[in-house]
Amino acid sequence: MPALGYQVGGSGDGGGRGFVDASFTGAGEPNSFGTVTPGSRPEPGDILPVLKSLLPKRLHIYSEGGTGADGHVVVVDPDKGYTTYIQAVRTAGDKEFWSQTLADGTKVGTRRTAGEQPGVIELRADALRVNGLWMSLTAYNAPSPTSKKRGAEPAITLDELKAMAVSRAWLLAR
Repeated sequence: MPALGYQVGGSGDGGGRGFVDASFTGAGEPNSFGTVTPGSRPEPGDILPVLKSLLPKRLHIYSEGGTGADGHVVVVDPDKGYTTYIQAVRTAGDKEFWSQTLADGTKVGTRRTAGEQPGVIELRADALRVNGLWMSLTAYNAPSPTSKKRGAEPAITLDELKAMAVSRAWLLAR
């Protein structure tokens, strides 16, 4: 996949100065993610297809839905029988629980907390890119955030959720 972005300052020779990720779409058109303002409201997009494409292959989709700027799936791990709700939301912001900064400047935060129902586990992975694109993925060991647990753990690990959150595939979502 070709790099999508532009060089800020310098000669554009890739010298590592200020590369802004996803400033242009694959067709070369300006990408609105290049100008997302922290705190702004998300626009409709194609989050659900990207979410589905990033799921670990071992998981089977039981149901799906979304409103454009977010998407969710209920997946089943056929080997363990666990049912997990996974949601992806595109948001904009500049404050959160960042615990790591990647080489490209992307801030990453992960956490594991208790869900609303007894025994429900919530896993969350967020990635904030330098251009303002903030993807937040949440998974529960339940068929919805407010349901009773179905399995001891979510069918996806926190590391897998983090890998999905930092995926470059989100850069091409509208």
